[in-house]
Amino acid sequence: MAARIDLTAVMQAMPCGLAVYDHRRRLIFINPAFCRTMGLPGDLFGPGASVEEVARIAAHHGVFGPGDPDVLAAQMLAHDDRTTRRYARRRPDGGTYEAHYIPLDAGYMVFVSDTTQLMALRDSAEQGTRRVQQAMAHLRVGLAVFGPDRTLGLHNRRFLELLGLDLAPPSAGAPFRDVLGAAARGSDFASPEGARFITAQRAQDRSRPGQTTWRRVDGTVIELQSDPLASGGWTMTVLDITAQANAEAEVQRRVATLHSIIANMPSGVVVFDSDCRLALTNDSYRAVMKGAAGSVGELDSDMVRRQAEMGEFGPGDPEVIWHHRMAELDNARRTVNRRRRPTGQTVEVRAATLPDGGIVRVLTDVSAAVAAEEERACQAALMATMLSHIQHGIVLWDHDQRIVAANSVVTNLLGAEPGLMVPGTTLEQTIEAATRRGNFGHGPNALMWGEVLRQRDRTISHLDQRMTLDGRVLEVRSDPAPGGSFVTTYTDVTAIRSAEAALKESRAAAEQASLSKSAFLAAMSHDLRRPLMMMIEQAGAIGRTPDPGHTAAAVQQAGTELLARLDSILDVARLEAGRFDLAEQPVAVGPLIRDALVYADAAAAAAEITLTATIASPEPIVTADRRRLLQALNDLIRYALMMAPPLSTIDVAAALDVGDLVLTITAATVVLDPTTVSRAFEPFDSDPGGTAPAAVLRLALHISRLIMQAHGGTAEMVSTSACGTVATLRLPASRLQVSLPSPERDWSAPAVSV
Repeated sequence: MAARIDLTAVMQAMPCGLAVYDHRRRLIFINPAFCRTMGLPGDLFGPGASVEEVARIAAHHGVFGPGDPDVLAAQMLAHDDRTTRRYARRRPDGGTYEAHYIPLDAGYMVFVSDTTQLMALRDSAEQGTRRVQQAMAHLRVGLAVFGPDRTLGLHNRRFLELLGLDLAPPSAGAPFRDVLGAAARGSDFASPEGARFITAQRAQDRSRPGQTTWRRVDGTVIELQSDPLASGGWTMTVLDITAQANAEAEVQRRVATLHSIIANMPSGVVVFDSDCRLALTNDSYRAVMKGAAGSVGELDSDMVRRQAEMGEFGPGDPEVIWHHRMAELDNARRTVNRRRRPTGQTVEVRAATLPDGGIVRVLTDVSAAVAAEEERACQAALMATMLSHIQHGIVLWDHDQRIVAANSVVTNLLGAEPGLMVPGTTLEQTIEAATRRGNFGHGPNALMWGEVLRQRDRTISHLDQRMTLDGRVLEVRSDPAPGGSFVTTYTDVTAIRSAEAALKESRAAAEQASLSKSAFLAAMSHDLRRPLMMMIEQAGAIGRTPDPGHTAAAVQQAGTELLARLDSILDVARLEAGRFDLAEQPVAVGPLIRDALVYADAAAAAAEITLTATIASPEPIVTADRRRLLQALNDLIRYALMMAPPLSTIDVAAALDVGDLVLTITAATVVLDPTTVSRAFEPFDSDPGGTAPAAVLRLALHISRLIMQAHGGTAEMVSTSACGTVATLRLPASRLQVSLPSPERDWSAPAVSV
């Protein structure tokens, strides 16, 4: 048979507050935790006190919140004692509690529990989340500000979404009645209950704080909070409290099923007598500890041992865990702790000793609250991580121009000293530090920039660019945020600006190339007309000129030159279109160079220039189109002859460079300006002299480069005061058939010289 339990002692020792009234509404029982939880002195009330007296005294102690104590007490007394109700209040000391009114057969009971810790944790987590979300301009809380004239001032999109106003959003300055009217036209408030809700909102006194909840058609539960402003307006906050509301509904359903003082408690209760045997449990306890609950008469030590073996206290040796838990139970008079069960539930356990030496424990499943806390903390950590890894520097400032949050990218972009861009730093301090670093330049200009930033209106957006000390270009944007705060974003646009500059240069070069091409084609048009005009002149002069054969020879020469130009243009078209076939064969480099020198001999003699050649031994053999390779070599030698002064020397050499075959044409006495060198291979560019033969040769140089590219090689030109002008034809090692193991030798016999 179970031991007899002194329920009065149990209720006196309970850590949660309890007060019981009889049918005459007079106090018949109150435990110490009741006054302690509500922040009242412990000796205010005694048995026999009327509910009116208790309500009036509690109201004057601020238990029911700010306002007229008599009015607040009357409001509390107006409730029907035969119905269940629940409310939450904040104590004058800042703590919070929750009270449940539960009717009994002959009277009713009031059960109060301290919610300060849970509310503080929730408020702290929400505050951290709001700051980070505000920095990202994604506020998840609906917020609206109404002015003294009851018109809409500021609001965010979340406010519209939660009230179902996003499809037909009201504009700034809309009267509050129009906002409610727009909401009433939505599906969420189409029911009679919705109409009553809208009517209550219209009639609510906005000079006092107010709070109400509403379940939308889709099941979402929103909480509307109204708080007055000193200006006479008010703020309206809309929160999505679906998870909390569902959890609260579950608690309410449990409370509604209770039918006695202990059985009606919303938390699990387990009581041990002075012999440490389980004497009493309720349904809530068995639900919380499903699968591990004890049975009446079981020793506390046996139950702890059994639960340790089941893993209720975590992994490890059950015997060691049992000793540890028993030591805690022996030493603790009043404890509060949490533990996670193997099922994944998080259970909060509150324990207290009874006067007779027994123990009462109240167990609460706080899985939902803990999960919400963990989720909010995880979201805050994820957002903080995202801010720290984003490529943009972001700083959130409050209305006092102090840093609320900043990521590490800002410090790197600005080159700021460590510890500057942290919460609490003022805008003035950052401006002074930037001025010392020279971010704004030096002298009056730096002072001017600092003053501009100090006086800037932060209620509107601003965009400017700054140059850092290391030459980077930063785009700095300032945007207003709610409550007088603002966000500054720093973006490194150096690469973008460099690309824009390069694009401008490329466009200018393309336009210049187009002009050069047009000039070249104009010259070609003139050359096309020249032999035709000569033929017309010859036809009109027959019988009158002494030597018609001379004119015919001139026409033939002009036509031959024109044909060579047309062939060159066709070669360019075929090479650039990739339809140029190479007649590849083994080509000996030595004979190739000798043929090129013989071909240029007459021109070199006329210009009084000496041609020499240097070829490594053994002479290499490559796989190439001999005619085209000779064409490229001839054109570069022709260009060197045109640029070299009389009595100078031009050397043609063949050598290996990292396996590649390199043919060089060196004019040591010729130094060209960088512009001429960079545009030497442009097909339609004009020669510094502006002569038609030079333009034709420039086209030939372009063909030379295309021929080398068709072979997988390159054609380049450099000119310095140290080596003169050197043109290089490079063929890849894959085309070389004979390697050159020995050093280069001077091929001076016979050297072609003039």
